[in-house]
Amino acid sequence: MKSNQITVGKEKFKLRITAQGQKNLIQEHEKTFFGLVSESMEPGGVGIIDILTEALNFKGNDNTVTDGAELYDLMIDAGYDQEKIFKTVVETGKTSGILSEKEAQTFLRVTKQVKTGVFQRLEEAAEDLAGTEEEEVEKGPEKTPSEPVDD
Repeated sequence: MKSNQITVGKEKFKLRITAQGQKNLIQEHEKTFFGLVSESMEPGGVGIIDILTEALNFKGNDNTVTDGAELYDLMIDAGYDQEKIFKTVVETGKTSGILSEKEAQTFLRVTKQVKTGVFQRLEEAAEDLAGTEEEEVEKGPEKTPSEPVDD
């Protein structure tokens, strides 16, 4: 069965949304893969995690991980950013025959434009604040006493 193979750390995973996987997503969310992906453009969306779960569990796979949340966390630990995770989901949809090449490219382009627009507005807001609260804005947020560690 055709699948989207990804490497996360040193492990390889095969992802595929089967017809049964699509039915499961519709039953759980009352949305098609297309609708769920459209709604899940935000980081860590439940839809993305559920899509990953379905994609990990197609018949005959040899994935060592079967939970989308676990794969999501592994991807983050391996350096995947939100854009790369979203791209993986879209590519899985394309490989699974749910999205055409053109639809997949449109999803990726629109997502990038939305993200760019959001960060541009944040930059503009920061510039507007610079005149009123210059000291605090320049200083930046106070650091927390925590730091990332690998377990």
